[in-house]
Amino acid sequence: MFRILIVDDEPSVAESLELALPWEALGIEMVYKAYSGAEALDILSRYPVDIMLTDIRMPEMSGIELSSFVRARWKNTSVIFLTGYSDFDYARHAVEIQAANYILKPFRNDRVVEALRAVIAQKEREWQEKHSYRKAVYALEDNLPLLRSHLLENLLRGRAYAEEALARKLETLRLPFGADEPFGIILARLDEGFLHFGSDDLALMEYSIGNIAEELFRPYFRLWHCKDEHEYLVFLLRPDRDAVRESLGTQPSEPALRQLTEKLVAELQSSVRNYLKGGISVMTGPWGAFPRDVRGAYQQSLHYFRSKIGREQELLFTYQDEAEGPRSAPVTLNKLYEPPTLLQLFELGKWEEAANKIDAILSEIEGLDGKSEYMLEAFWSISSAFARFAHKNGKPFAVWIGSEPGGPASGFPHSMVQLDAWCRGMLGKLSAEMDRETRDSRGDLVRMVRLYVETHLSEDISLQAISDHVNLNPSYLSRIYKLETGQSISDYIYGLRMEKAAHYLRSTGMKIYEITAKLGYQYAPYFIKVFKQHFGVTPQEYRDGQT
Repeated sequence: MFRILIVDDEPSVAESLELALPWEALGIEMVYKAYSGAEALDILSRYPVDIMLTDIRMPEMSGIELSSFVRARWKNTSVIFLTGYSDFDYARHAVEIQAANYILKPFRNDRVVEALRAVIAQKEREWQEKHSYRKAVYALEDNLPLLRSHLLENLLRGRAYAEEALARKLETLRLPFGADEPFGIILARLDEGFLHFGSDDLALMEYSIGNIAEELFRPYFRLWHCKDEHEYLVFLLRPDRDAVRESLGTQPSEPALRQLTEKLVAELQSSVRNYLKGGISVMTGPWGAFPRDVRGAYQQSLHYFRSKIGREQELLFTYQDEAEGPRSAPVTLNKLYEPPTLLQLFELGKWEEAANKIDAILSEIEGLDGKSEYMLEAFWSISSAFARFAHKNGKPFAVWIGSEPGGPASGFPHSMVQLDAWCRGMLGKLSAEMDRETRDSRGDLVRMVRLYVETHLSEDISLQAISDHVNLNPSYLSRIYKLETGQSISDYIYGLRMEKAAHYLRSTGMKIYEITAKLGYQYAPYFIKVFKQHFGVTPQEYRDGQT
C-alpha cells in the first residue's frame, strides 16, 4: 500500500482530489494534504510518503523548489507536477530532470488516475528488482547461522514440522541432515575460565568453541549446533559413513560411533583449554533417527548431564545403553512446553489456537501413568502463563482465579474434568476481557475523533491534525476508524459537513458564504459544487425546496 501527499495552494483542488479519486482501488492507503511547500516539508519529515502530487506555481516555494528538497532528502518519493498551460515547457523540462510525470490544468480525474497508476506500477517494478532473488540469497547468507540455530532450537523444544516442510528448510539452510538418518547429540557447558565474561565476550567464546568443534569433527561428522534455553551448547552429529569406515577399518556401528565421538570430545575439551584458556563439561548423549528422536535424545541428555555431571567442572560423560539400562528418557509433558507456548499465543490474541494447545496438553496427560503429578505440573504452568499475561496487561488475575471452581482459591484440581473446566473458564474470561478492552478502546477512539471533527468543523481538518490530537500514527488511526465504523475519516467529515449544511439551509437564514466558512470550505463555488454532487441540487435550490 502506498501513501500520497497532495500539495496545492488552492485548498479546493486538494480537497476535490481527496474526495474524487478511487484511492483504495489504486492501492493508496493514506492521503495527506498540504497548502504550501513549507507545510509539505513538515509532513514529509514526519510521515513516509511514496508519491507527491504538487502544483508548480505556489507562493514562497514553488513546486520545482519543493521537488529539489524531496530529491535531496527523500529519494524514494516520486513527484507528479500539476501545472497550467503557461508552464507547460517548464513542466516538461522538470520531468526530464526530476519528476515522474506532469498533469496539465484543468485536468480530468481519469488523467490523474492514469498518471498515478503509471508511477505505482514503476514503483512496484523497482521494489521487485530491489528484492530480487539475488538479494534474497545475500540476506540468507548473512543470516544463515542464526536461521540454522533457530531451526535446531525449535526441534529441541519439540516443534513439529511436516516432512516436506522440514526437508525444504534443511535444503535451504544447507544442513546435511535427512529423514531417518542416524544422528548423535552432544551437550557442552562453559565452566571455569569463562564465568567472568560479559555477554558479548561470552558469545565470542561460544562461537569459537563451535568453530573448534567443526574443525575437529569435520573429517568424520557433519555438525549442526545452537545454544539452548539452559545455556548449553547443543551439537547434532551426522556421521560421514565412508570417512568413519576408512578411519575405523570397519562398518560404523553405533558403539564404534560413540567411541569415536568420545575421543573427539576429549580433544575438544583439550583444545578449548589450550586455546581459549577455559574449561567445558561435555555430555555425549544417545543416538537416534532424525528428526523423530531429536527431542527425546535431547531431554535424555539433559537428564544425564544434571545427574552425572551436575555442578562439577570439566567433566566428560558418555551415555551407555548397557550401563544405564533401557533407552527411555524421563517422561515429560512435551505439548506443554513446545512452541508456540501458551503465553505466546495469548500475546498474539490467538485464542482458538490456545484452546487447541490446552486440548493437546490434557490429551497427553491422559496417556501417562501417575496423572496427578502431571496435572499439577500442567496446572501451575498454565496458571503462570495466565498470570503473566494478565499482569503484563494490568489485569487483576487474582480476582478471576478466585471465582473459578478448582482454582487456587479452592485447592488444586482433583480430576481431569476439573482441570479442563478451569482452563476453559480462564481462557474464556481472558479472551472476553481482552476483546472487550479492544472494543472499548476503539470506541473511545472513534468518539475522540468525532468530537474533534465536530469541534473544528469550521477549520481545514486534516488527518494529520486529528492523529496529532489523539497521539496515533495516521495510518493506524485511519485503518482502525474504518474497521470500527465501516467508513473512512474523510467520508465521515464529508458526510457531517453535508448534514450540517442541510441543517443550516433548512433552519437558519445564514448566507451561502457564511455556511461555506462555518463548514471549513475556503471557497463558496467549491462548496456549491460539492453540495450539488451530494444532494443533486444547489444549496439555494435545496433551501427553496424546503419552503
